[in-house]
Amino acid sequence: MNEQQEVREISLVDLMFYCLEKWRGILVLMLIMGILAGAYKYQSVVRSNQSAKQEAALESEDGEAAEEEENPMTLNERSVESYEQIIARCEKDVEAQEDFLNQSIVMEIDPFHVSTGTLSYYVDGGEHLDSLVAALRTFVTDGSMAEKLHAKNDAVSVEDLRYLVSFNSSDRETYRVGDYEVIRPEKLVIQILINMPDGKLCGEYLAEAEKIMKEYSAKLQKTLAAHRLSLLSSVQSEKADSSIQSYQATLRSGYVEAVRNLQTYQTEMNTVLSLETEETGSSSGGTGSAAMLANPAAEALKYAVIGVVLGGFMACFVLMMLYIMSGRLRNTKTFAEEYGMPMLGLVRNSDRKRAFGAVDAWIFRLEEGAYARLGCEDQVKIAAANVQAAIRKLPGKGDKKKIMLAGTVAREDAAGLCEKLTAQIPEVSWSSYVQIVFQADAIRELEDYDGILFVEKRGISDSRFIVKERKMAAERGVEVLGSVIWC
Repeated sequence: MNEQQEVREISLVDLMFYCLEKWRGILVLMLIMGILAGAYKYQSVVRSNQSAKQEAALESEDGEAAEEEENPMTLNERSVESYEQIIARCEKDVEAQEDFLNQSIVMEIDPFHVSTGTLSYYVDGGEHLDSLVAALRTFVTDGSMAEKLHAKNDAVSVEDLRYLVSFNSSDRETYRVGDYEVIRPEKLVIQILINMPDGKLCGEYLAEAEKIMKEYSAKLQKTLAAHRLSLLSSVQSEKADSSIQSYQATLRSGYVEAVRNLQTYQTEMNTVLSLETEETGSSSGGTGSAAMLANPAAEALKYAVIGVVLGGFMACFVLMMLYIMSGRLRNTKTFAEEYGMPMLGLVRNSDRKRAFGAVDAWIFRLEEGAYARLGCEDQVKIAAANVQAAIRKLPGKGDKKKIMLAGTVAREDAAGLCEKLTAQIPEVSWSSYVQIVFQADAIRELEDYDGILFVEKRGISDSRFIVKERKMAAERGVEVLGSVIWC
């Protein structure tokens, strides 16, 4: 080992594999650069488009102010926005009517076969009869009963229930008992009518309406006046209802009319737009043409690709500088020539589980060839066989050889490999793993051993310390068996 060994040769192949091993960092930097470049360009294009629109709007306003008196057709430009607002409102109305027509139970009822449920009640309210009837009528007709029915059974929407549930009261004040007519001004008969498309659904809502009326009557007893609400009958029947047929026809006609109005407004706006286009095309010099706007997404995508490429080059440049300046153990193919001792084995740690570990394994096989196809245990056995061969060459026979395990990495980094090696060679007395470069006690004990085996870790061990520890062993006359590399 001479002074010329301090100048390390750089292997381009080894540098390439070193960069490949750091593929995660390269990929992350590429993505970050791509996102930053794309976002920057997107915002830049958006701002440029906004500026162009503002300039075009200012030019257009100036042109309109100059030509408004001479050319009355510029009024068309003002009406386009009004048409757009009207059409937007019409489209919402048409969509709402179409949804109602498609989902409404009322539109599904056959007006010639309507299932009708009737609840007849006898109301005895005394002097408060008019107020009670008004409260009951309001409860049924203002949608309160429809909401309570929907809460109990949501088969029919609230809007449909408001139409299908109705209230009827008798205004007659005379009731016939036998052959006599008796005037009862404090009593009245009311009816709750429920129309449904089938008898089953009508029966369900009829039963729920009876319960709701009972609850509401109890509420009126406390809040309005004492009275008696007696159920006279609960009847289901099937009948033809011309009012439902008329209601359905009115809704369909309203929908057709709304669609026709929307089409009319669209046709008128297209006419205005065509007149405006002709006016713009006939203007002198084409100064009124709209500014050409760039597509922010397309421009951002281009810059994102450029950012990804630049990120890859930047990551590779940084890794190259780290490879050159760090002085770490990287190239194992020229280990013997560079450090003056044989490399007895290269063992890859297969126990370490990382995301996308298959990619790391593929890179290792690409770098080391067929040797990388061996499992970790087989690689340890090969290294142990080489170490045994080196131990046999040591002078002295019959005595149990004492071998020191040393290196420049932390003990926990080398512990796994040391345990596996010593288990393969039990006939040798092994020391615990030490760092003779940093431990004075280990240097003093060095002369008590027959040989020394270095265990280093690729990417962690410092080349200067490897050279230094080999020199320290040689100066004290201790045989250097070689080095086993852990990666």
